Amino acid sequence: MCESDFRSIERDGAEVSMSGDDVDSPCIMVVFGASGDLTRKKLIPALYSLDCDGLLDDNFTIVGFARSDKSREEFRNEIRDTIQKFSRKGLFSPEVWERFSSRLHYFTGQYDDPTSHIKFGKFLGQLETVCGARRYLYYLALPPTATEALLKCMNDVRCLPASQGDREIRIMIEKPFGLDYASAKRLNLLLSSLFGESQVYRIDHYIAKDTIRNLLVLRFANAIFEPIWNRQYIDNIQITAAEDIGIEGRGAYYDEAGVVRDMVQNHVLQVLALVAMESPLAGDAESTRDKKSEVFKSLAPILSNDFVFGQYRGYREEPKVDAHSVTPTFVAARFLINNWRWQGVPFYIRSGKRLPQKLTEAIIQFKRVPLCVLDEELCRVPIEPNALVIRIQPDEGIRLLFTTMVPGREDEISQASMDFRYATSGMQPSEAYERVLLDAVKGRPTLFWRADSVEAAWRAVAPLLKPLHKEVAENFPNYEPGSWGPKEAEDLLGRDGRRWFRDSSHPTL
Repeated sequence: MCESDFRSIERDGAEVSMSGDDVDSPCIMVVFGASGDLTRKKLIPALYSLDCDGLLDDNFTIVGFARSDKSREEFRNEIRDTIQKFSRKGLFSPEVWERFSSRLHYFTGQYDDPTSHIKFGKFLGQLETVCGARRYLYYLALPPTATEALLKCMNDVRCLPASQGDREIRIMIEKPFGLDYASAKRLNLLLSSLFGESQVYRIDHYIAKDTIRNLLVLRFANAIFEPIWNRQYIDNIQITAAEDIGIEGRGAYYDEAGVVRDMVQNHVLQVLALVAMESPLAGDAESTRDKKSEVFKSLAPILSNDFVFGQYRGYREEPKVDAHSVTPTFVAARFLINNWRWQGVPFYIRSGKRLPQKLTEAIIQFKRVPLCVLDEELCRVPIEPNALVIRIQPDEGIRLLFTTMVPGREDEISQASMDFRYATSGMQPSEAYERVLLDAVKGRPTLFWRADSVEAAWRAVAPLLKPLHKEVAENFPNYEPGSWGPKEAEDLLGRDGRRWFRDSSHPTL
């Protein structure tokens, strides 16, 4: 940061006006990790789209903090290129860009350096004076180790604006929140020394997807589903989070994280919780987080025969991956929930890289009819159980499968469906990061992790983080790219007399 940058702040801030102390009052958003891919591909395009829609206050200010040495003008030029490449639908307006670029500032510093934090605190003080902000939003777009180093430095130096007087502070932290239960608990203790729990917004952008949020509406705004949403009518639930790509140049991160830390502990368990949770209290936003936390705490310990791992052939040749790596790129597991609603109902989950298609969905598999009471001609073919398919991505939608008579002269039955699809409804799903950022700015915590939930989720997956059995590790790699993982994933359900759901009649949903 240099004197000319401070003068440019004053110049850009001269025309802004105050708008009060309500939720739309001036806010300074600090992005730690401003040079990273997350900021470039997701955060900045999302903020730009919000600005295009008129959802940012006139004095909303964005400050990038990163280790890369660059000027404010260089930062703005990079952001312009980013927006043109990654913003929604290629959206770019010269008029909006002029307004948006005036919001952008940059500071070069080290996350764990007290001197950097002291200088940055003074810089924010000057910026606050110019734009009139009394609200701060800190966004930590950093890996867990850098997040912990930054929080420790913030705790030691305590020179950044804090919640005092009429200031309002919130902090957003990207997943994965920690690398295991111990590190997550350590991060929570650090956060609690700096912020109250109500100020902390632990991010999982999956929860902000329209189809995820629609799970709550589907369950609790439709009287036809809730009475049968239990062990008496549901046979099993399957959650798939599949990717057809590999690690896409993220070898250093992924070889440390693996599929459990990257997908299961956060995205997959959040979907599981929304499917399994009890009804929240009416009108109480915090109650939704209470009920999700109850699910995580009710998960039965995973036994050694409840999960299988896989690694795709070619993973060890990826850049920055250990040539002898035993990091799993695939997992399939069976979870059980110890409560009355779900006692005995298995929740099967699977997630992996280099699978046949990009697909995230939850399947509610209902029980079969106990007896076919139709005539022999109709009963010659087994009646398939009903299923509710909740497609999260791509081709977002909800599909109910049921049995019906095939029109014609021959007596025959088959499965039919009722579909709701976003693509044909005339509605465009919102971008997850736009919703995440707007909710944090507005102070709506429902879609974010709470401390007790994130720790309970790490405890639940702890058996999946232990070193692999020797025979499993020696078998890596054990599945071909483009397959649905190792054969053992099929056997996991086969032992229970079940199989993974295949919607061959409707490949696009």
